Amino acid sequence: MFAGDHTILPGTSIFINVFALHRNEKHFENPEKFDPDRFLEENKKDRHRFAFVPFSAGSRNCIGQKFAMIVLKIAVATLIKTYRVKSIDPEEKLGLVGEIVLNALNGIHVTLEERA
Repeated sequence: MFAGDHTILPGTSIFINVFALHRNEKHFENPEKFDPDRFLEENKKDRHRFAFVPFSAGSRNCIGQKFAMIVLKIAVATLIKTYRVKSIDPEEKLGLVGEIVLNALNGIHVTLEERA
């Protein structure tokens, strides 16, 4: 198989840098900005369908993707409805490490302030 000028031999493992893909300005305007609206249907209609692949993509993607997204939406909505969440550490000191998922080397430390 050929990919550009490269030959890919049978049995070769190929990994996609999802962290970089999800921060590619070709697919996401201001990719470092927190903007949940970028995932609304009207804002993603012109985006390549494999530009955002947190659960893989194609016929062998994660079977639990829809369930996970529902659970995450409920958990995050409940959390931010109940508390103000503030990071203790600045982003540049998180020490991100790429594993199966992106992790902070020493965890992410936050304070929770109950909303009135």
